[in-house]
Amino acid sequence: MKGTDAYRRRCRRSILLLRGAVLPLAALTLAGAPHGALAAGVAEDWIWQYQLGSSANNQSGNTPPSVSQLFEIYANRCPSSVAPVTCTSENIGYEKVVINGAPMVSAYATLNESDVNPQWIGGSVTYTASADATLYYQLYIAAVSPAASSFLSVPVVATGNVSGSGIGSWSAEIKVSQGSNVLLDQISGSNSIIPGNGNFKQTLSLVPGDTYDVSLTASADVQTAGGDSETAFAMADPSFEIAPSCGCAQDFEILLSPGISNGVLPVPEPSSWAMLLLGFTGLSIVGYRRSVQSA
Repeated sequence: MKGTDAYRRRCRRSILLLRGAVLPLAALTLAGAPHGALAAGVAEDWIWQYQLGSSANNQSGNTPPSVSQLFEIYANRCPSSVAPVTCTSENIGYEKVVINGAPMVSAYATLNESDVNPQWIGGSVTYTASADATLYYQLYIAAVSPAASSFLSVPVVATGNVSGSGIGSWSAEIKVSQGSNVLLDQISGSNSIIPGNGNFKQTLSLVPGDTYDVSLTASADVQTAGGDSETAFAMADPSFEIAPSCGCAQDFEILLSPGISNGVLPVPEPSSWAMLLLGFTGLSIVGYRRSVQSA
């Protein structure tokens, strides 16, 4: 009987220890979930695409997108037109794109042909530089409390910047859509009425449980012909949050495709903190009982 009782006590302590370990893990899971993953049945991938000159690239996945590509442009520089002519290849500009899961995309193109003599590189030559960057991902409104069932839609505030600068041509755009229905389309460019003034803030009415597509694009294009220079830059950088005015921020959560950040770290709910503390309390009690029994 003594052996059986000792065995039962060991089993009881193991169960208590397991409970104490599982509760904190469950609390951490609830505090973090479903961050970084969309609801079941919702596509999770992001897609980025970029093009430097005639070179195009694209990739999809569910890890943080991180792209920073630069392509340098060279031309022959001929300091003298007196034979024998010696020409050297020199950098006259470059094309660059940056894409990340912050999320943000940017494109940059620049050319400086002031030191190039077109006479010795085939006559009148026009150089071009172009950069295009695009990031597609998804946004999902998840209900995280019973009170969420009383809301047919949720006000979501979209803020960000679509801007650029330079002598060349540039454009930047942030779009939120669901199928053919476009809910947000912020665009700025060198041909805009107020080019470069791309800060925006707009409230969207989104339905819980629905998935929305977000696209960011930035484009920059320049060209030179005989002794001039051009530079163009464009960027698109958005963020989303539940409107504080609705009083429902605790009932819903904005989920994005894995690897895409919204710039706001998740804060555990009070119930999650309670479970976390309860779990650690359980560990403390088990440790105390074991020390007493050992004594």
